[in-house]
Amino acid sequence: MEILLRPVAADPRYLFPSSAARRAPVNEYVTNAGSNSVSVINTATNSVVDTIAVGSAPGDVAVTPSGASAYVVNGGSNSVSVINTITNTVAATVAVGTTPAHVAVTRDGTKAYITNGGSNSVTAINTSTNSVIATIPVGHNPGALTVTPNGSTVYVLNQFSGTVSAISTSTNSVIATVPVGVWPFSIAITPNGALAYVVNLGSGSVSVINTSTNTVAETAKVGGLPVDVAITPNGNAAYVVNAGSNSVSVLSTCYAIVAPCLGVTSVSVGSQPFHVVISPNGTQAYVANAGSGSVSVINTATLSVGSTVAVGLLPLNATISDENLYVLNALGNTVSAINLLSNSVVATIPVGSDPVSIGVQ
Repeated sequence: MEILLRPVAADPRYLFPSSAARRAPVNEYVTNAGSNSVSVINTATNSVVDTIAVGSAPGDVAVTPSGASAYVVNGGSNSVSVINTITNTVAATVAVGTTPAHVAVTRDGTKAYITNGGSNSVTAINTSTNSVIATIPVGHNPGALTVTPNGSTVYVLNQFSGTVSAISTSTNSVIATVPVGVWPFSIAITPNGALAYVVNLGSGSVSVINTSTNTVAETAKVGGLPVDVAITPNGNAAYVVNAGSNSVSVLSTCYAIVAPCLGVTSVSVGSQPFHVVISPNGTQAYVANAGSGSVSVINTATLSVGSTVAVGLLPLNATISDENLYVLNALGNTVSAINLLSNSVVATIPVGSDPVSIGVQ
Protein backbone atom coordinates (compact mmCIF):
# COMPACT_ATOMS: atom_id res chain seq x y z
CA MET A 1 0.00 0.00 0.00
CA GLU A 2 1.40 3.40 -0.94
CA ILE A 3 1.00 6.02 1.75
CA LEU A 4 -0.03 9.43 0.54
CA LEU A 5 0.03 12.75 2.30
CA ARG A 6 -1.43 16.02 1.12
CA PRO A 7 -1.92 19.25 2.99
CA VAL A 8 -5.60 19.58 3.79
CA ALA A 9 -7.23 22.95 3.29
CA ALA A 10 -10.11 23.82 5.60
CA ASP A 11 -12.65 26.63 5.48
CA PRO A 12 -13.01 28.44 8.83
CA ARG A 13 -16.77 28.69 8.27
CA TYR A 14 -17.08 24.94 8.66
CA LEU A 15 -16.11 24.59 12.33
CA PHE A 16 -18.72 25.40 14.97
CA PRO A 17 -20.87 27.48 12.57
CA SER A 18 -24.16 29.02 13.53
CA SER A 19 -27.22 27.46 11.93
CA ALA A 20 -27.62 30.58 9.80
CA ALA A 21 -24.03 30.43 8.54
CA ARG A 22 -23.89 26.68 8.01
CA ARG A 23 -23.63 25.72 4.35
CA ALA A 24 -25.45 22.91 2.61
CA PRO A 25 -24.08 19.40 3.19
CA VAL A 26 -21.18 18.43 0.97
CA ASN A 27 -19.65 15.24 -0.29
CA GLU A 28 -16.38 13.61 0.70
CA TYR A 29 -14.47 11.73 -2.00
CA VAL A 30 -12.51 8.75 -0.65
CA THR A 31 -10.05 6.91 -2.88
CA ASN A 32 -9.91 3.14 -2.38
CA ALA A 33 -6.56 1.85 -3.65
CA GLY A 34 -7.50 -1.80 -3.20
CA SER A 35 -10.81 -1.71 -5.07
CA ASN A 36 -9.98 0.86 -7.79
CA SER A 37 -12.86 3.07 -6.79
CA VAL A 38 -13.95 6.28 -5.10
CA SER A 39 -16.56 6.24 -2.35
CA VAL A 40 -18.74 9.35 -2.15
CA ILE A 41 -19.83 10.16 1.41
CA ASN A 42 -22.70 12.56 2.01
CA THR A 43 -21.84 14.57 5.14
CA ALA A 44 -25.50 15.13 6.04
CA THR A 45 -26.24 11.43 6.39
CA ASN A 46 -22.67 10.14 6.90
CA SER A 47 -23.36 7.40 4.38
CA VAL A 48 -21.93 6.37 1.02
CA VAL A 49 -24.21 7.65 -1.73
CA ASP A 50 -22.11 6.63 -4.75
CA THR A 51 -19.20 4.40 -5.67
CA ILE A 52 -17.27 5.43 -8.78
CA ALA A 53 -14.97 3.12 -10.72
CA VAL A 54 -11.66 4.80 -11.57
CA GLY A 55 -8.19 3.62 -12.66
CA SER A 56 -5.80 1.20 -11.01
CA ALA A 57 -4.57 1.90 -7.47
CA PRO A 58 -6.14 5.35 -6.99
CA GLY A 59 -4.30 7.43 -4.42
CA ASP A 60 -4.37 11.16 -3.91
CA VAL A 61 -7.44 13.25 -4.71
CA ALA A 62 -8.04 17.00 -4.98
CA VAL A 63 -11.33 18.83 -5.46
CA THR A 64 -11.43 22.10 -7.39
CA PRO A 65 -12.25 25.24 -5.38
CA SER A 66 -15.64 25.45 -7.09
CA GLY A 67 -16.40 21.90 -6.00
CA ALA A 68 -17.34 20.94 -9.55
CA SER A 69 -14.59 18.37 -10.19
CA ALA A 70 -12.44 15.90 -8.28
CA TYR A 71 -9.05 14.88 -9.68
CA VAL A 72 -8.03 11.34 -8.73
CA VAL A 73 -4.49 10.06 -9.27
CA ASN A 74 -4.34 6.46 -10.49
CA GLY A 75 -0.89 5.24 -9.53
CA GLY A 76 -1.28 1.85 -11.19
CA SER A 77 -2.56 3.04 -14.56
CA ASN A 78 -0.54 6.26 -15.01
CA SER A 79 -3.63 8.40 -15.34
CA VAL A 80 -5.91 10.90 -13.63
CA SER A 81 -9.66 10.35 -13.43
CA VAL A 82 -11.67 13.58 -13.48
CA ILE A 83 -14.95 13.16 -11.62
CA ASN A 84 -17.93 15.40 -12.29
CA THR A 85 -19.20 15.95 -8.75
CA ILE A 86 -22.71 16.82 -9.89
CA THR A 87 -23.27 13.49 -11.61
CA ASN A 88 -20.57 11.54 -9.71
CA THR A 89 -19.30 10.05 -12.96
CA VAL A 90 -15.88 10.09 -14.61
CA ALA A 91 -15.93 12.97 -17.10
CA ALA A 92 -12.40 12.44 -18.42
CA THR A 93 -9.35 10.23 -18.03
CA VAL A 94 -6.03 12.01 -18.60
CA ALA A 95 -2.79 10.14 -19.27
CA VAL A 96 0.11 11.43 -17.18
CA GLY A 97 3.62 10.22 -16.29
CA THR A 98 4.82 7.01 -14.69
CA THR A 99 3.64 6.14 -11.18
CA PRO A 100 1.74 9.35 -10.42
CA ALA A 101 1.35 9.95 -6.70
CA HIS A 102 0.05 13.37 -5.68
CA VAL A 103 -2.14 16.15 -7.05
CA ALA A 104 -2.71 19.81 -6.22
CA VAL A 105 -5.13 22.30 -7.81
CA THR A 106 -4.45 26.02 -8.04
CA ARG A 107 -6.62 28.38 -6.00
CA ASP A 108 -8.33 29.72 -9.12
CA GLY A 109 -9.10 26.16 -10.19
CA THR A 110 -7.61 26.53 -13.67
CA LYS A 111 -4.74 24.05 -13.37
CA ALA A 112 -3.99 20.72 -11.70
CA TYR A 113 -0.44 19.54 -11.06
CA ILE A 114 0.48 15.86 -10.65
CA THR A 115 3.81 14.44 -9.47
CA ASN A 116 5.06 11.41 -11.41
CA GLY A 117 7.40 9.48 -9.13
CA GLY A 118 8.50 7.03 -11.80
CA SER A 119 9.33 9.56 -14.51
CA ASN A 120 10.74 12.35 -12.32
CA SER A 121 8.30 14.90 -13.67
CA VAL A 122 5.21 16.98 -12.95
CA THR A 123 2.22 16.99 -15.30
CA ALA A 124 0.24 20.23 -15.62
CA ILE A 125 -3.41 19.85 -16.65
CA ASN A 126 -5.73 22.58 -17.94
CA THR A 127 -8.91 21.94 -15.93
CA SER A 128 -11.16 23.58 -18.52
CA THR A 129 -10.17 21.15 -21.27
CA ASN A 130 -8.74 18.36 -19.08
CA SER A 131 -5.72 18.21 -21.36
CA VAL A 132 -2.01 18.14 -20.55
CA ILE A 133 -0.41 21.54 -21.13
CA ALA A 134 3.08 20.79 -19.82
CA THR A 135 5.34 18.02 -18.56
CA ILE A 136 7.96 19.53 -16.27
CA PRO A 137 11.20 17.71 -15.37
CA VAL A 138 12.00 17.87 -11.64
CA GLY A 139 14.16 15.89 -9.21
CA HIS A 140 14.27 12.20 -8.39
CA ASN A 141 11.03 10.58 -7.19
CA PRO A 142 8.82 13.66 -6.73
CA GLY A 143 6.15 13.17 -4.08
CA ALA A 144 4.07 15.67 -2.14
CA LEU A 145 3.40 19.11 -3.59
CA THR A 146 1.44 22.24 -2.77
CA VAL A 147 0.53 25.59 -4.32
CA THR A 148 1.19 28.99 -2.78
CA PRO A 149 -1.91 30.93 -1.66
CA ASN A 150 -1.50 33.43 -4.49
CA GLY A 151 -1.28 30.59 -7.01
CA SER A 152 2.05 31.72 -8.47
CA THR A 153 4.25 28.79 -7.46
CA VAL A 154 4.04 25.03 -7.01
CA TYR A 155 6.51 23.48 -4.56
CA VAL A 156 7.41 19.85 -5.29
CA LEU A 157 9.31 17.56 -2.91
CA ASN A 158 11.95 15.43 -4.65
CA GLN A 159 12.30 12.62 -2.14
CA PHE A 160 15.45 10.92 -3.41
CA SER A 161 17.21 14.14 -4.42
CA GLY A 162 16.76 15.95 -1.10
CA THR A 163 15.52 19.02 -2.93
CA VAL A 164 12.40 21.09 -3.56
CA SER A 165 11.51 22.24 -7.08
CA ALA A 166 9.74 25.60 -7.32
CA ILE A 167 7.56 25.72 -10.46
CA SER A 168 6.12 28.94 -11.87
CA THR A 169 2.47 28.40 -12.75
CA SER A 170 2.63 31.12 -15.41
CA THR A 171 5.46 29.50 -17.38
CA ASN A 172 5.14 25.90 -16.10
CA SER A 173 8.90 25.75 -15.65
CA VAL A 174 11.23 25.25 -12.69
CA ILE A 175 12.43 28.61 -11.39
CA ALA A 176 14.47 27.31 -8.43
CA THR A 177 15.76 24.07 -6.93
CA VAL A 178 16.20 24.31 -3.17
CA PRO A 179 18.40 21.81 -1.26
CA VAL A 180 16.72 20.63 1.95
CA GLY A 181 17.16 17.59 4.22
CA VAL A 182 17.13 13.85 3.58
CA TRP A 183 13.92 12.45 2.09
CA PRO A 184 11.59 15.49 2.10
CA PHE A 185 8.17 13.99 2.74
CA SER A 186 5.52 16.62 3.48
CA ILE A 187 5.07 20.36 3.03
CA ALA A 188 2.82 23.19 4.21
CA ILE A 189 2.87 26.91 3.44
CA THR A 190 1.93 29.71 5.82
CA PRO A 191 -1.35 31.48 5.03
CA ASN A 192 0.47 34.62 3.90
CA GLY A 193 2.63 32.54 1.56
CA ALA A 194 5.91 33.77 3.04
CA LEU A 195 7.27 30.48 4.36
CA ALA A 196 7.18 26.85 3.25
CA TYR A 197 7.76 24.20 5.92
CA VAL A 198 9.34 21.03 4.52
CA VAL A 199 9.43 17.90 6.70
CA ASN A 200 12.57 15.81 6.13
CA LEU A 201 11.78 12.20 7.06
CA GLY A 202 15.37 10.97 6.78
CA SER A 203 17.09 13.70 8.76
CA GLY A 204 14.50 14.35 11.48
CA SER A 205 14.26 18.02 10.63
CA VAL A 206 12.16 20.78 9.11
CA SER A 207 13.56 23.09 6.45
CA VAL A 208 11.90 26.52 6.39
CA ILE A 209 12.00 28.02 2.89
CA ASN A 210 11.69 31.77 2.30
CA THR A 211 9.39 31.77 -0.72
CA SER A 212 10.55 35.22 -1.83
CA THR A 213 14.15 34.10 -2.28
CA ASN A 214 13.60 30.33 -2.55
CA THR A 215 16.34 29.69 -0.03
CA VAL A 216 16.30 27.87 3.32
CA ALA A 217 15.95 30.49 6.05
CA GLU A 218 16.24 28.03 8.92
CA THR A 219 16.43 24.35 9.77
CA ALA A 220 14.84 22.97 12.96
CA LYS A 221 15.45 19.57 14.53
CA VAL A 222 12.27 17.72 15.47
CA GLY A 223 11.43 14.16 16.56
CA GLY A 224 12.14 10.82 14.94
CA LEU A 225 10.74 10.07 11.47
CA PRO A 226 8.70 13.25 10.90
CA VAL A 227 6.01 12.57 8.29
CA ASP A 228 3.49 15.40 8.21
CA VAL A 229 3.08 19.10 8.95
CA ALA A 230 0.15 21.51 9.29
CA ILE A 231 0.13 25.22 10.06
CA THR A 232 -2.41 27.06 12.20
CA PRO A 233 -4.76 29.46 10.39
CA ASN A 234 -3.08 32.49 11.96
CA GLY A 235 0.32 31.19 10.85
CA ASN A 236 1.78 31.33 14.37
CA ALA A 237 2.63 27.64 14.73
CA ALA A 238 3.52 24.57 12.66
CA TYR A 239 2.59 21.10 13.96
CA VAL A 240 5.00 18.35 12.88
CA VAL A 241 4.06 14.68 13.34
CA ASN A 242 6.93 12.39 14.40
CA ALA A 243 6.04 8.77 13.62
CA GLY A 244 9.23 7.41 15.15
CA SER A 245 8.99 9.15 18.52
CA ASN A 246 5.20 9.15 19.06
CA SER A 247 5.12 12.90 19.37
CA VAL A 248 4.20 16.18 17.73
CA SER A 249 6.74 18.98 17.54
CA VAL A 250 5.11 22.41 17.72
CA LEU A 251 7.20 25.06 16.04
CA SER A 252 6.49 28.71 16.71
CA THR A 253 6.71 30.66 13.47
CA CYS A 254 7.25 34.23 12.42
CA TYR A 255 6.11 35.98 9.31
CA ALA A 256 9.16 38.23 9.23
CA ILE A 257 12.06 36.27 7.78
CA VAL A 258 14.44 36.72 10.68
CA ALA A 259 16.41 33.68 11.82
CA PRO A 260 16.37 32.25 14.36
CA CYS A 261 12.64 32.56 14.91
CA LEU A 262 11.67 29.00 15.79
CA GLY A 263 10.91 27.58 19.19
CA VAL A 264 10.12 23.86 19.44
CA THR A 265 7.77 22.20 21.97
CA SER A 266 7.14 18.45 22.03
CA VAL A 267 3.73 16.91 22.75
CA SER A 268 3.36 13.16 23.35
CA VAL A 269 0.56 11.47 21.38
CA GLY A 270 -0.39 7.90 20.40
CA SER A 271 1.62 5.20 18.67
CA GLN A 272 3.03 5.93 15.21
CA PRO A 273 1.26 9.22 14.53
CA PHE A 274 0.98 9.83 10.82
CA HIS A 275 -1.23 12.79 9.96
CA VAL A 276 -2.33 16.09 11.52
CA VAL A 277 -5.23 18.44 10.80
CA ILE A 278 -5.72 21.83 12.46
CA SER A 279 -9.27 22.99 13.19
CA PRO A 280 -10.16 26.05 11.09
CA ASN A 281 -10.49 28.21 14.21
CA GLY A 282 -7.02 27.07 15.29
CA THR A 283 -8.00 25.83 18.75
CA GLN A 284 -7.38 22.12 18.21
CA ALA A 285 -4.95 19.87 16.36
CA TYR A 286 -6.15 16.37 15.44
CA VAL A 287 -3.43 13.73 15.14
CA ALA A 288 -4.15 10.35 13.54
CA ASN A 289 -2.17 7.63 15.34
CA ALA A 290 -1.68 4.76 12.88
CA GLY A 291 -0.25 2.35 15.44
CA SER A 292 -2.85 2.79 18.14
CA GLY A 293 -5.97 3.29 16.03
CA SER A 294 -6.81 6.59 17.64
CA VAL A 295 -6.88 10.36 17.23
CA SER A 296 -5.16 12.61 19.77
CA VAL A 297 -6.84 15.99 20.20
CA ILE A 298 -4.29 18.66 21.13
CA ASN A 299 -5.41 21.91 22.76
CA THR A 300 -3.34 24.49 20.89
CA ALA A 301 -3.49 26.97 23.79
CA THR A 302 -2.07 24.60 26.40
CA LEU A 303 -0.15 22.30 24.02
CA SER A 304 -1.56 19.26 25.78
CA VAL A 305 -3.74 16.33 24.70
CA GLY A 306 -7.28 17.04 25.85
CA SER A 307 -8.80 13.79 24.65
CA THR A 308 -8.01 10.61 22.74
CA VAL A 309 -10.65 9.19 20.40
CA ALA A 310 -10.61 5.52 19.35
CA VAL A 311 -11.18 5.01 15.62
CA GLY A 312 -10.51 2.12 13.21
CA LEU A 313 -7.41 0.19 12.19
CA LEU A 314 -4.46 2.12 10.78
CA PRO A 315 -5.84 5.67 10.52
CA LEU A 316 -3.62 7.43 7.98
CA ASN A 317 -5.42 10.48 6.68
CA ALA A 318 -8.16 12.91 7.71
CA THR A 319 -9.97 16.08 6.75
CA ILE A 320 -12.55 18.41 8.25
CA SER A 321 -15.98 19.09 6.75
CA ASP A 322 -18.72 21.03 8.51
CA GLU A 323 -18.79 19.86 12.15
CA ASN A 324 -16.95 16.57 11.71
CA LEU A 325 -13.45 15.25 11.28
CA TYR A 326 -13.38 12.37 8.77
CA VAL A 327 -10.62 9.83 9.45
CA LEU A 328 -9.56 7.15 6.95
CA ASN A 329 -8.93 3.75 8.51
CA ALA A 330 -6.80 1.97 5.91
CA LEU A 331 -6.96 -1.54 7.36
CA GLY A 332 -10.52 -1.28 8.57
CA ASN A 333 -11.84 -0.08 5.19
CA THR A 334 -13.90 2.51 7.02
CA VAL A 335 -14.12 6.22 7.67
CA SER A 336 -14.71 7.43 11.22
CA ALA A 337 -16.69 10.66 11.58
CA ILE A 338 -15.70 12.53 14.75
CA ASN A 339 -17.89 15.38 15.97
CA LEU A 340 -15.67 18.38 16.71
CA LEU A 341 -17.85 19.63 19.57
CA SER A 342 -17.96 16.38 21.53
CA ASN A 343 -14.75 14.77 20.21
CA SER A 344 -16.64 11.50 19.86
CA VAL A 345 -17.25 9.16 16.93
CA VAL A 346 -20.75 9.76 15.54
CA ALA A 347 -20.51 7.39 12.56
CA THR A 348 -18.37 4.60 11.18
CA ILE A 349 -18.80 4.46 7.41
CA PRO A 350 -17.81 1.39 5.36
CA VAL A 351 -15.97 2.29 2.15
CA GLY A 352 -13.87 0.36 -0.37
CA SER A 353 -10.68 -1.58 0.12
CA ASP A 354 -7.59 0.25 1.35
CA PRO A 355 -8.83 3.85 1.57
CA VAL A 356 -5.85 6.23 1.35
CA SER A 357 -6.95 9.77 0.57
CA ILE A 358 -9.95 12.06 0.94
CA GLY A 359 -11.12 15.27 -0.72
CA VAL A 360 -13.90 17.65 0.30
CA GLN A 361 -16.34 19.03 -2.26
